[in-house]
Amino acid sequence: MKQKRTEETDSVHEEIEKQLLSMESYNQYVDEVRQKGTTCDIVTAASDLHDRADELLMFVIMVYLIWQQQLD
Repeated sequence: MKQKRTEETDSVHEEIEKQLLSMESYNQYVDEVRQKGTTCDIVTAASDLHDRADELLMFVIMVYLIWQQQLD
């Protein structure tokens, strides 16, 4: 049982690391578009950026729920 819990924790930790890198990349891209992009670039990227922000937010919520479950 303990080994299974450890494996699950390791798996979640790895996924968190990947998502953090993804978030950093997302933030860099948003800043770049904001600073260097034309109005057309910003409008074109807006929908995709919004969708990606939603995905990242859902991941944060999922991690929080897993964390809460592990506390119980």
